[in-house]
Amino acid sequence: MINHTKGPWYSSFGDIEGRYDVYCSEQEGTIAQNARGNDATLIAAAPDMLIALRELVAEFEQLSNDAATEQGCYGINETGGLILARAAIAKATIPS
Repeated sequence: MINHTKGPWYSSFGDIEGRYDVYCSEQEGTIAQNARGNDATLIAAAPDMLIALRELVAEFEQLSNDAATEQGCYGINETGGLILARAAIAKATIPS
């Protein structure tokens, strides 16, 4: 598992060419430098999105486990969105 700098992360204006830096409030230093505006916003949101995806997957697993306790039910089928969420979590947490 990859250990990343804890969020929240923020983006701030970097230079006159519209490049932004992404930094963390809990730690000195910069997470990313010279990112384009939309990229910087996405990078800054990454820790929050990872937390949200983990929570959604955990909630689904709990609901599926609860449903599986009912007679004749084997759980809830995973949707495309849940498969994408699991893939995004893996991409963010497992070294490539």
